[in-house]
Amino acid sequence: MNSADLVVNDGIGVEIAARLQGRRFLGNLIGTDFIPEICAFGASKGYKLYLLGGTEGVAERARETLISQFPGLIVSGTHHGFFDKDRCGDVLESIRRAKPDILLVGFGNPYQEEWISRYQEELPGCVAIGVGALFDYFAGVEPRAPEFVRRMHCEWVFRLLVAPRKKWRRYILGNPLFLYRTVIDGLLKAQQRN
Repeated sequence: MNSADLVVNDGIGVEIAARLQGRRFLGNLIGTDFIPEICAFGASKGYKLYLLGGTEGVAERARETLISQFPGLIVSGTHHGFFDKDRCGDVLESIRRAKPDILLVGFGNPYQEEWISRYQEELPGCVAIGVGALFDYFAGVEPRAPEFVRRMHCEWVFRLLVAPRKKWRRYILGNPLFLYRTVIDGLLKAQQRN
């Protein structure tokens, strides 16, 4: 994360952690909400996208949805996310041949960020963005939380209810652990200032 050119606040956990440390965000920049804006902008400018991630066939279905929603959008390539991340020369070559301006990587967190950090230098001229479950939403594999649930900052609850076996560790264990570490970090920084 620290080597990224830009890190955005994505999720209620990050928002709560920021508040605990006395910081405020103007808005929560959830990738699933702002990537469509990037697609609309990319379509208007002729930018090419590459979709990397999801299970077999998901990126292709997401591509079709994006192209239908954003006329003029160029998706120059797709590849599923189930490959050996240590031996991915063929995937990197596919991306280089497609010459995307924007590479959307949907492996889930933190795998997508680690992969982007590791291979960014081998993908010159392209902006890489971790997008989590975006392809699943656009492919119709996983439903997106209704708007009123998102406004209440409870999308995580919806995702947990839709896929409890897949998401329980992240939301039941991971989120409280993250917030605990945030509180401890804040206390340690406060103690150092005094």
